[in-house]
Amino acid sequence: MRGLAVTGIVLSHAVKLHVGDSSPAFAFVSAFAMPLFALVSGYLTSPPDDDGAHWLGWRARRLLVPFGVWAVLHWSVAQFASTGLDLLGIEGSLPGYLIAVVLHPWQGLWFLLVAFYWSAIAVLISRYAHSVRAIAGIAAAAVALSGAVVWARQAGTFESPADFGLVSLLGLLPYFAGGYALGRMGLSVSEGLPVRAGVAGLAALAAVAVSVVVTTRMGATPLRASLDVVESVLGAVGFALLAASAPERMLAPLASLGGASLGVYAMHFAFLRVGAGSGWTLVATSFVVALAASFALTKLVRLSPVSAEILLGEARVRRRGRPRR
Repeated sequence: MRGLAVTGIVLSHAVKLHVGDSSPAFAFVSAFAMPLFALVSGYLTSPPDDDGAHWLGWRARRLLVPFGVWAVLHWSVAQFASTGLDLLGIEGSLPGYLIAVVLHPWQGLWFLLVAFYWSAIAVLISRYAHSVRAIAGIAAAAVALSGAVVWARQAGTFESPADFGLVSLLGLLPYFAGGYALGRMGLSVSEGLPVRAGVAGLAALAAVAVSVVVTTRMGATPLRASLDVVESVLGAVGFALLAASAPERMLAPLASLGGASLGVYAMHFAFLRVGAGSGWTLVATSFVVALAASFALTKLVRLSPVSAEILLGEARVRRRGRPRR
C-alpha cells in the first residue's frame, strides 16, 4: 500500500508539472496518494507503552534529520539545474529556503515533519488511552476537527500565513488516526481480504472518478470543499481495499517501492523534467524516469549504513538497557 501511495505521489507531480493541477487526472490521483500514505503510516506506528520518550527521539532521527538534509540538497540541486524542483518553490538563498520550509513545509518534504507530529500524538495516545473505545473516541474527534479545518480551507474561509505544517497535519490526521486505531485493534491484512473487498474498492474509486469530473468544473464553494473531503476518504479506502485483496504476486513490485518510499519521495523531483514528447506523453515518460531513477538511487544510498541513516532515516531503535531483577 505504501508503494502504491508513493507511486501516486510521483504521478501526481508529473501531471501537475506537465499538464497542470486543474486536470481531472491530477485531482483523482491526489485524492488517494497522501491519504493512503497517512493511513498506512498510522497502521504501522506502534510506540512502546513504557519508553515513549526514547522511541520519539528515534523517530526524530528517522524523520527530522532527513527532512533537514534533503532541504539543503534540494536547494543545492535547484541552483545548478533546471528540474522539477520548481514544484517546491525553491528560494534564491539557502537561509530563505530553509526559513520557508519551516514556515510552510509544503515547499519541501512536509510529510516527514507531519509524520513526526503524528508520532508525538501516538505516544500520547499510547500513554493515556488504554482501551479500544478511547482510541476510537480520539480518532472520531480527529476526524471532526480535521474535517472542519479542511472544509474551511477548501471553501476559502481560512488561510494561514505560516502554519509550520499544522494544517497538513490536521488535513491528514483522520487517515493516520484511523490506521493507528485499526493497527491497535489487531486488524491484520497479511493474508489478504476476500475478493468482494476489492470489488468494493473499485466501486469507491469509480465514485471518486465521477466526483472528480464534477468538482473540477466547480469553483471554490462549500459544496466542492465537502466533495473534496469525500473524495479523499473514498480514494484512500478504495485503494487500500483493492491492494489488500489483490494476489500477493501482483504486488511484489509495489512492495519494493514501499520499502524505498522515503528515497523515492525525496529524490523524484530532480528527474521530473527528464522525458520525451509533450503533454501526456511527457507525463508518462517523466513519471517512469523519475520513479526508476529515484528507486535506483535509493538502492545506492543504502550501500552505506551512514548515508542510509542520514538520507533515508534508516536508524535502528536502540532500547535502553535495564538491570536484571
